[in-house]
Amino acid sequence: MSERQPNGTPVKVFSVFSSTRSGDQRPPKKRGVTEKPNEQEPRSNLSMKYYFAVFQKYAQFSGRARRSEYWYFFLFILIVSFILGLADVTMGTLTNTGTGMLGGLYSLVALIPSLAVGVRRMHDVGKSGWFLLIPFYNLILACTAGEDGTNQYGLDPKEIDHVPYMQ
Repeated sequence: MSERQPNGTPVKVFSVFSSTRSGDQRPPKKRGVTEKPNEQEPRSNLSMKYYFAVFQKYAQFSGRARRSEYWYFFLFILIVSFILGLADVTMGTLTNTGTGMLGGLYSLVALIPSLAVGVRRMHDVGKSGWFLLIPFYNLILACTAGEDGTNQYGLDPKEIDHVPYMQ
């Protein structure tokens, strides 16, 4: 039974469970579909993509890496290392040198991807990967914006979709 106003016209009722008004001819919006087709993903999902993308390119020393890929990877390396360090202290798996067994294993697993993303980052600023060995200067280069367009090390990572994880 529809409600009516005193003058006899129907009252438009809004439903809590529907995204459309009663009597509206528009189809309801589908969940999970955005109106903007080019809308970017939330930043939190994107940062995890960079972390996993570096592990997918485990020993790929060629190409280029954006600043965000490099720095998000090292942010998550620090977070995971801290958590594993706490786990080592809690479980009592510390060695005589003060390093933990879990943290040490993770460091070994992350060593090659860390070097690879560092070399790719140096390539993005137009330098050889060997510049990674120069203290402080490598930090300056890692913070510097990459070269626009293609350079001798490959395509600009901003121009190509370089984050293959979860697509």
